Amino acid sequence: MCAETACDSYYSCTSGLCQISAESCKRAETGEESGACDPEAATNTCLAESYYVKSGKLYYCGTANVACTLQETPLGVFKDAATDGNYITCTRQEHVGRRRSVTPTYDYTCTSAPVSVDSSQCTAAGVGGLYYVADANGTKTYYVCIAATGAGIPLGTASEYMVDVGSTALFSIQDTEKFVILSFDADGNASIAQYNINGTAKSSERYKYTNSKGLIFARNASTKTTANGVEGVCDASGPLSTIREYKRDFCSSHDEEDKLTDIVEYFVAVDRNSGGSP
Repeated sequence: MCAETACDSYYSCTSGLCQISAESCKRAETGEESGACDPEAATNTCLAESYYVKSGKLYYCGTANVACTLQETPLGVFKDAATDGNYITCTRQEHVGRRRSVTPTYDYTCTSAPVSVDSSQCTAAGVGGLYYVADANGTKTYYVCIAATGAGIPLGTASEYMVDVGSTALFSIQDTEKFVILSFDADGNASIAQYNINGTAKSSERYKYTNSKGLIFARNASTKTTANGVEGVCDASGPLSTIREYKRDFCSSHDEEDKLTDIVEYFVAVDRNSGGSP
């Protein structure tokens, strides 16, 4: 029986019929549930295609029950597979001291917390904050805010948004008159687009185009509506009325010898007479 706090799963027997208990026992010496995922272990009970956090570090487990991969430069929010309703937020701060081989001037920190803001706008959550909206059945839809006011962007729909980080930081990233791309995947995660460690961009496109809500479209897109319920690049008021153009600011992330100094992909707004103000 589970009479002590330090115990494994046990069997409950009644009239000769024994069944393993569904009770969750905790070991006194660790305070962790028996069988909990340890993303640093060579073999574990972690779920496939999921994120976990341990000691402030983010891990991605691509395959179940095998060693997970440490994410060296995480910036964004990631669904916590260990705790339902929790999201992992990852930020960075400038590293003081000896230069390191990977992203030498920054330290990255990740923390998991429940989404507690029940709202329909970003006023309470703030830029980079999370909130949820529950339907009549109690099912929650989670949103991340890319502006201080207005509605957030729903997590779980693959898309990309251009976000202004000139006056307000997004996951600790802030630079005057700069924009960054926030990439959403279908699994409920959102991260800031970054260069590969060798300095090359994951996307070869120098220019990006968005509608007035910041949703990025391919250059030749003519979509009028989207799954997110916002207008497309072209709408009823004219094909150029809502287009916003952004140019990759390669120099903000590289030195004069084209060596990588900051892995974040920065963009600047382009103001063309034919395209309206960005």
